[in-house]
Amino acid sequence: MDHDDTALPIGTLLVDEYRIDGILGTGGFGITYRAHDIKLDVDVAIKEYFPRDFASRSNTVTVRPRSKGESQPFEWGLSQFIEEARRLARLQHPNIVRCMRYFEGNDTGYFVMTFEEGRTLDAYFPKPPQQAELDALLRPLLDALEALHAAGIYHRDISPDNILVRDDDSPVLIDFGASRQAMARRTQTVAAIVKPGYSPIEQYDRETRLQGAWSDIYSLAATLYCLIAGGPPPEAFSRMRNDSYVSAHDAARGAYRRDFLDAIDWALQPDPDERPVTVREWRRKLLPNPSSTRSVTAVTRLAPSGSDSKPLAERALEAVEKLKLKSKTGAGPKAARPPQGGLRWPDYVLRGAAVVMVGVFAVRLLMSDGTAPEPGAAEPAADVRTDGDAAERALPALASDADGVWGRVAFVLRRLGYLHGADPAALADIRSGLKRYQHAIGRPETGTLNQDMLNRILDEAVALDPYFVPGAAVHGRWFLERNTERCTVSAGATHIEGRTIVTERPVLRFTRTRASDGDALETQLAEKSLFEAAAPVTLTAGGDVSTLAGADASRSRQVMRALRHHDGEVQMTGASAYGGPLRLSFPTHGFEAAFRAMAAECGAGILSWIEDWGAVARDSGAVVWSVVGKGSEAEAKEAALATCASKSQSGGCESYASFHEQCWALAAGERRKNDWVSGWSVGTTVDAAKTAALRACAKEGGKGCELITHLCSDGSNEWHASGD
Repeated sequence: MDHDDTALPIGTLLVDEYRIDGILGTGGFGITYRAHDIKLDVDVAIKEYFPRDFASRSNTVTVRPRSKGESQPFEWGLSQFIEEARRLARLQHPNIVRCMRYFEGNDTGYFVMTFEEGRTLDAYFPKPPQQAELDALLRPLLDALEALHAAGIYHRDISPDNILVRDDDSPVLIDFGASRQAMARRTQTVAAIVKPGYSPIEQYDRETRLQGAWSDIYSLAATLYCLIAGGPPPEAFSRMRNDSYVSAHDAARGAYRRDFLDAIDWALQPDPDERPVTVREWRRKLLPNPSSTRSVTAVTRLAPSGSDSKPLAERALEAVEKLKLKSKTGAGPKAARPPQGGLRWPDYVLRGAAVVMVGVFAVRLLMSDGTAPEPGAAEPAADVRTDGDAAERALPALASDADGVWGRVAFVLRRLGYLHGADPAALADIRSGLKRYQHAIGRPETGTLNQDMLNRILDEAVALDPYFVPGAAVHGRWFLERNTERCTVSAGATHIEGRTIVTERPVLRFTRTRASDGDALETQLAEKSLFEAAAPVTLTAGGDVSTLAGADASRSRQVMRALRHHDGEVQMTGASAYGGPLRLSFPTHGFEAAFRAMAAECGAGILSWIEDWGAVARDSGAVVWSVVGKGSEAEAKEAALATCASKSQSGGCESYASFHEQCWALAAGERRKNDWVSGWSVGTTVDAAKTAALRACAKEGGKGCELITHLCSDGSNEWHASGD
């Protein structure tokens, strides 16, 4: 391409190794050069951090912020650029451009990548490709995308010009948009992070929490649509108001499998909740099943058409606001999704994570259980055993759960690109992958474990598959499953910080059997050994920190009330069974809606687990004693009377008031000298309760009525005029 005046001059030598030979591409936040490694005599691609909106080049090479006020965003963006280089460097996949090195110079940053020669996808297919050609291309592309997502990386800029096809017909993903997304979020720049026709609606929002694997799936589907239809689908924001999308069946200019076209339409749904959640899920529809023969459907030639006439900025703003509104009302993206971002959110276990009972009928909560690995988990084959050297055989973790430990080792090695082939893997293959990993980190290539090596592997930050329940109703980031026997609400952990041997996300699950009576409920958490059994586990919800204690039922209610009353995430923190701290984060968005929907269908009695009752008892001396946060009126009254009986000095305790999901207030005033009256009332808010209590006091003839106390059934807004 033509030389850019802001780019490094041709012939510039970087770190005495790389000679700039040309420009491959420029963007809002960086410049990519073709360069030559003069020491190894090979061509490379070098990406330079150069945010055009607030950077300039002085003395032909040095990059500087344009002003002092722009220094902070410049430095922050550089840190994101470095992080992208580090994450890419950990990936070694034949269909992903490889980052080989990062260095700093000229007051900016650079990372060196393999130079990929080939044609962009649209140049490789100047006319609509055949079905077999697309299938051959898609298999390695989907593998690459799955590897990216497994490492917690999203491309965010998939389009025909960011997929190269090499001379051997193999594709490669290039030019990631992750650091551009981060910079746009910081600098309020939307145009730099979207590609009309290829970017999904959630990418018009600078908040990446709404984005996830489903976002890249949309972009790849738009790329396929472009290849078979001759142009991309309509821009995402225009589809939110007046969708002029022409289905792949009608737009395709050739003969393609019906399932293939259905899969494209599925992935191009404007609403993220309606798309496939993972590449694995989409692949089943997109590619042919080897065990079956699928017919090819003849389709009509029809080019995509239609667009909204509003200005880009106005349409994008409306679309983003609509997406945010849906997210707040529980119909938003899967969650996080990071992401993100929606869930089906993430940021997040795939199907069938096994669980350990911890609720009403459970034996223990959050403790090491030593159970067998769950069905369907990626485990090593039956030959897994401790047949290594003395240091390996002495590992306590292998002695207690060899299958689980080797399963996690295999999982990490596979996600990092050091283990390939059959899954589950044979022990010999795992050891070979371990040798490759040891070589990469500069350790002796023994293929065996010791405590240090095991800790290193367990500390690797590899992403787990998102949690998704097929066929379930989605409430925010919680799933509601219903069948003839039971109803279940569940969510996967959005974050796991610390050492574990899990290969799927821990799941928090609440189940109600239809035949159950009263408030019977089954609570389940996670699988395998998570927390050290003897160590305490704390529950954090915003600024509230408590220790999970008491009987199983009280622990379960403690967790459920935190999920109901807190916005964001709740964390369970304790000592990992494999050393160091361990923290699990679970989403709260959608929990109450999912739980109430379960109660409506499978038994309203379980609402006592999340609803709040308060009660007040009064003794013969007119002293009141209150309790809040109880599951039923009877329980609240009983607790209030018990409190009064244990603390009152005058006795004569009797029930005085009860309130449900409300606030209660008591006021008192002097009717005449030494003749006092009181009045109490409840309201949906504490202010309403206070106002009504003062009126009740005045109605009884009280003069100068003043508030004595007020509190709400959930325990908030508690206040007393005295120390009683």
